[in-house]
Amino acid sequence: MVRRAMRPSAALVPSLAALALAGAAGGGHSGLSVSVGSAIVRPGDRVVVQVAGAVPKRRLHVGLQVYPPVGAGARPVAVGSVVPDRRGRARLVFRLPHLGAAAYRPAAQLGSRVVPGHGLLSVAALPPRGFGPLGAPGCAPPSPSSGRDIFGTAAGAELWALPFAAAGEGGAANMVGVLGKETKIVFKMTSGIPQVFYAVAPDGARLPPVWMTPHTGSNWERPGAEWGAGFVFDRTGCWRIHAGTAPWSGDLWLSVLS
Repeated sequence: MVRRAMRPSAALVPSLAALALAGAAGGGHSGLSVSVGSAIVRPGDRVVVQVAGAVPKRRLHVGLQVYPPVGAGARPVAVGSVVPDRRGRARLVFRLPHLGAAAYRPAAQLGSRVVPGHGLLSVAALPPRGFGPLGAPGCAPPSPSSGRDIFGTAAGAELWALPFAAAGEGGAANMVGVLGKETKIVFKMTSGIPQVFYAVAPDGARLPPVWMTPHTGSNWERPGAEWGAGFVFDRTGCWRIHAGTAPWSGDLWLSVLS
């Protein structure tokens, strides 16, 4: 069983600020700049990297680096190379390789040195084996489930949910027997416990959790930092639970039936 946690004070509930992708991260080196437009991307998407301030006519290798860097020795994933023009400018266009759900920034490789760039790409999380299509607005469809585990529609991270209620009928997050009751749900997110966390009712009203608290241990074998929260679903229909801290974000689409 997932470890039970006490309810926190209201001060522990994060603010409901709007989530937006970060516009830039990292910095240049000796005038060299590599940049991308911040966006949510999927494997196979077209990505454009702009290079400026490079040594003219000298080949430059470009990659994508996990943000924030996992360690001083972490090397970028190579995506291509360019030969800057006489003004030190170049443009690299490539198709995004299959990368794990995380945030990535462009980077230039100068020998053993890595020069971080600007802009962040949030790679969408793909449903794992055994899960159906990702949840979508209006619960068309609801988020997919396998057993009690629900997989969220997320970018830059994976988002998981484990409701303490009957859910998962037909391989989707169809919630029954929760109407008007406080329902505990345990969450995990690979980017950490989010600063932005709320539910959106079928009529568009935004509601904070009744309570929220981090967990320090668990036997739930899904990746990410874990926390628990309570919600009251006071009407039937499609509910959205949003979690995120820029540039990581995720949504659960729950169809409350009764």
